[in-house]
Amino acid sequence: MKRAQVSLEFLLVFAAFMAFITVFVSALPEVVSSAFFAMDLKSAQSLSQGIDYFSRESEFLGNGTSSEFSYQVFGEWAFLDSPPGIAVLHEGRQRLVELPENVEVENPGFFSEKISLLATKSGGKILVRVRGVQGD
Repeated sequence: MKRAQVSLEFLLVFAAFMAFITVFVSALPEVVSSAFFAMDLKSAQSLSQGIDYFSRESEFLGNGTSSEFSYQVFGEWAFLDSPPGIAVLHEGRQRLVELPENVEVENPGFFSEKISLLATKSGGKILVRVRGVQGD
C-alpha cells in the first residue's frame, strides 16, 4: 500500500512539473521575440541620439566631418528619408524612431543583420549612408 502511495505521489509531482514546463515552453518564443524587439528598439534610439549628438558637435567643425556607427540588427530596420527615421520591424511589431530633422538618409531601404552607418556633415545637413555588413 505504501509503495502505491509513493508511486501516486511521484506521478502527481511529475504531472505538475510537466504542466509547468508546458506553460513555460509555450510562452518562451513570445518572450524571446519581445526581448529581441526591445533590443532593436533601444539600439535604434541609441543611434538617433548618437546622430543628434554628432549633429550638435559638428556645428563647430567644417564640412566633411564624419562619424561611423555600427549596430547588430535582430529583426529589420527600414531607414526612411521623409521624415527621417528608422522603422524597427520584428515579427509583426513595428515602431518608428525619429531622426533629427537636419538628417538626410542617402539610401533609404530595409536592412537586417549587422549594419554600418556613415554620418557626414555637408552644407548644414547630416548625410547618412547606410550599408549592410556581410559576415561578422
